[in-house]
Amino acid sequence: MSERNGSDKIIDVYIDSHGIRIDDEPTQFKFIDHYLEKLRKGESLDRGELERLGRNIYDNVFATQKRRGYLASLIADVGNHGLLTIRINSEEEWLHDVPFELMNRDGTESGFLLRSNNINIVRDVSSLNKSPKPILSPVKMLVLLSSPVDVYRVSPLDPLKELKLDDQVFFNGQNQSLDITLSTLYFKDGVDSSRTPML
Repeated sequence: MSERNGSDKIIDVYIDSHGIRIDDEPTQFKFIDHYLEKLRKGESLDRGELERLGRNIYDNVFATQKRRGYLASLIADVGNHGLLTIRINSEEEWLHDVPFELMNRDGTESGFLLRSNNINIVRDVSSLNKSPKPILSPVKMLVLLSSPVDVYRVSPLDPLKELKLDDQVFFNGQNQSLDITLSTLYFKDGVDSSRTPML
């Protein structure tokens, strides 16, 4: 477990062919293959299946009383003002197809961990290069704004003024020039009114 700031906490869950561990001895895991296969085929799961699969994943990750107690104590520690992040770490590609976001404490609709506003579930592959790629200048941005024609006639928008954009942005620690192309299309009743777009 690590702390980010204040009352924010992180639980690192490590999964590989030896099992699942959270700063302890690995425990074997067995996810419900039938449900995972349905998801791989693009089929939907009904509410009961989602709850059962979520409970199965939770029981595999928090397989021991010690782990469940640890989770409960961290949830209490972060309270309503902090954030608990459960970080799933695995180099096994197929494990990232497992919907850990469905983790469910008790197999009921209210048992899904992500129903709590102070719990996050994220994934990590430690061997991936996570350094940001260089941005080629200029940065291009497309801004789409919608306004009924009648409103636009009375109160026209100036997107650059509204968005307070200029020709420089700060991105990845560097100033980047910004190439803004503004296109305005007029539509009336969902059909192009054949006006020439202003560029």
